[in-house]
Order: sequence, then structure tokens, then C-alpha cells
Amino acid sequence: MLLNRYRLRPFLALFVVFIALFSLTGSANAEEIYQGDTIAAGTTVENDVILSGTDITVAGDVDGDLFAFGNNITIDGDVSGSVYAIGQNIEVNGQVGGSVYSLALSLVLGEESLIENNLYYIGVQFSSSKGSQIGRDMNGVMLSARLGGSVGRDTKAMIGLLELIRFAMDTRTGFTDSSSAIPTPSDALTETSPGETAVTQTDLRTRQAKTARFSNPAQEEFTEPESTSDLVAAKAIEMLRQLVMFLIVGGLMAWLWPNLLNDWAGEVRTRPLPALGNGIVFYIVGFVATLFFVFLVLVVSLGLFRIQLGELAWIVWGIGFSGIGLGFWLFLALLVFGSKVIVSYLGGLLIFEKIYPQAAAHKVWPLLVGLIIYLLLSVIPYLGWIVGLLVTWLGMGAVLIVYRKRGANQVVAAISSDQDRGETAVPAKG
Repeated sequence: MLLNRYRLRPFLALFVVFIALFSLTGSANAEEIYQGDTIAAGTTVENDVILSGTDITVAGDVDGDLFAFGNNITIDGDVSGSVYAIGQNIEVNGQVGGSVYSLALSLVLGEESLIENNLYYIGVQFSSSKGSQIGRDMNGVMLSARLGGSVGRDTKAMIGLLELIRFAMDTRTGFTDSSSAIPTPSDALTETSPGETAVTQTDLRTRQAKTARFSNPAQEEFTEPESTSDLVAAKAIEMLRQLVMFLIVGGLMAWLWPNLLNDWAGEVRTRPLPALGNGIVFYIVGFVATLFFVFLVLVVSLGLFRIQLGELAWIVWGIGFSGIGLGFWLFLALLVFGSKVIVSYLGGLLIFEKIYPQAAAHKVWPLLVGLIIYLLLSVIPYLGWIVGLLVTWLGMGAVLIVYRKRGANQVVAAISSDQDRGETAVPAKG
């Protein structure tokens, strides 16, 4: 699916490095790894470098890996290894022998910048000047981009809020590479200056032999026409693959939380409108909260670095981003799989209650039939997207409502238990 298509797993290197750094003791950091916020011009550091501060400047050269954490990060010198940078604004003007892993509001590649391997970027604004070079692949998730440099191999990116929503909704947004220019709609690309292209939404283009773009579901690529039987067979195989995935998730949910599955389906059945409203709120707040906590951990950790509490900052960074990552992937699992399983199970249950009540007692049959119906509806143009959105919101809303109810019941039970203990307690005799 999209997780494999966009190959976002390399971004985990941003978090793995934090765990790896835990093995370095405080004395080792002081004796073996250069620390500070500036490397002056003409200076060469023959080791790994850790820089933190408000304004970080790398004007000299680094013979090793560079770890930079701050508000404004400027890399004018050369780095023989890889760059791991997290900050508000990052600018790369020098040469990087490895890859660049970056998390920032904005990332700028200068005219003379060269990244010999890959670029991985998560943020808001990306800009590459004419003359900048990425030796291999560019991978990114961003809201907007301005591309004027070159990419040696493939460009894989999600650009714009629409693409992020499509990714979260697990829609079938295609991605293709070609060795020749691919025609794109005139309103998708805006020429700003020679060799520079502004990208705002789903279509992406570089000024290289390699050209990449996102394809809308209704667009067809310039390939040889396939026979009807081949297309039907391909769609049937894809639906079967999705059915197997949903059945695995649904089977685990029915096995681990059978009562919860009934409660979730019951909320959608009895109160669909509140479930829909709660689902919309849950959907929006989930993404907003993730971004909020990312920047919260970033700010707290940078503050600890500023007051010379580096060891504590690493711990906050590692635990914070690990928790955020776990929470976000659980949120995506509910969004992509769990919500569909809940509503599909309810749909199959309603059908079996009408035609074969005995089978309704077994969760596997309502789940199987409901998922088949959902997958058939999801392939219908336009209608499938609407159905997927409504099913997602209904399922997520049901989970949120049941969670709130159970929390309220636990509070009431705890209060009642305290009152009962207070009434039966025997006062001590003086």
C-alpha cells in the first residue's frame, strides 16, 4: 500500500540515532565528540560533531557525521558523513558525503550544495536552488516545495495537505517515474524563474533527466493498453490482498477485544451522528496533536541543551519521539484499518440478522461479508472515496465515544467504592 509506495521507513533514522546516542557516556561525549554551536571557517574536525543552540553555523569541515539541533542551522562547510538536523530553519550550502536526515519548518539547498546520497525531509517548506544536487533519491513529506536543483535518481514526496489526507485515508494515489518529461496540467506547475519550479499540490517535477509526479486516480499513464481480462484480474488480486489484511486486523480485534468490538459497532448503530461528529474531531485532532507534541519535545530538549543539561535532553528526546512515533502509528492503524473493520462488521451483522440470525452470533461471517461489501464500494469512482471517508469517521468516533464512556464509568465506580469504604469504616475508640 502507500506505506511501501512512499517508502517512509528511512525517516525512522531520525529517531534511531537518538537511541544510538544513549550508549555514549557523558565523559565520552566530552572527550571524543566535538560539541558546541559553531565550527569556524578554516577549521576541520576529524570526528563526529554534535551542535546545539539557537543559531548553529558550520563554516568549517567535518570529517564524520554531523548532528545539529537548533532554531537556525546553516551548513556552509563540507561534511564527509551524514547530517542529522532538527530545527526551525535549515540551510545547506556545502557538500555532504552521506545522506541528510532533516526535520524542520523549512529546508533550503543552496546553489552550490551537493548531497552525494539521499535526502529525507519532513517539514513545511522545501526549496532547492538551481545548481543544487542530490546524488541519489529525494524523499519527503511537506506542505509546499520549490524545486530548481537536480536529483540523480528518484523523487518520492508527498506535497500538500491533500496528499497527506490521501495518505492517511489509504487512497490509491499512484506514483510513477519516467526517463522523459511527462505532460502535467498547466495549473499544477508554476514557472517562477529559469530552472526553478514551484510545486503546491500533487504534481511534482525536477529539471533533470528523471521526472516524477503524483498521478490522480483517474489519470492513465502512457503505457500499452491492457486487455479487460488483465485489468479485472489485477483489480481482483488487489482486492483479495486488501481483504486478507483487513481480515487479519479484524480477526485480532475480535479475538483480543470481542466485547469492545460489539460496543464500537453498537455506538455506530445506535448513534451514528454523534459517532460521525466525534470521528471528524478525532481525525483532525490526531494530526494536529502529533505536530504539537513533536515541536513540544523539540523545544523542551533544545531548552535543556541551552542550560547545559545535555544528558537529560537526550533522554527527553528519545523517550518523547519514541512515544510520539508509537502513538502516531497506533492512530494510523485505527484510521486505516480499525475504523473500517468496525463499520464493516456492523454492516455484515445487520445483513445476517435479517437473513440468517444464527450466523450473526459468529463474528467471522459478518466481518467477512461486511469487508467484501466495503471493498466493492471503495473501488467505485468518487463514491468509493466518500464511503471510505464516512466509514473512517464513523469507526473512529465510535472508538472515542466508548473510551469516554468507560473512563466515566471507572470514575463513578471509584467514587462509589470510596463512599462504601467510608460508610463501613468503624471509627477508632478514644
